[in-house]
Amino acid sequence: MLAVRIDGTLRMYYESHSFVAPWVTPETALLLRGIVESPRM
Repeated sequence: MLAVRIDGTLRMYYESHSFVAPWVTPETALLLRGIVESPRM
């Protein structure tokens, strides 16, 4: 699992799932929380 340090006290862990061809640079990043409030999210 990858991580990025936001500041001295916060580290955010994430997983990267890209389903585009390896030579294409994706234009959009979609960040979802681990637990959603409703299926509409």
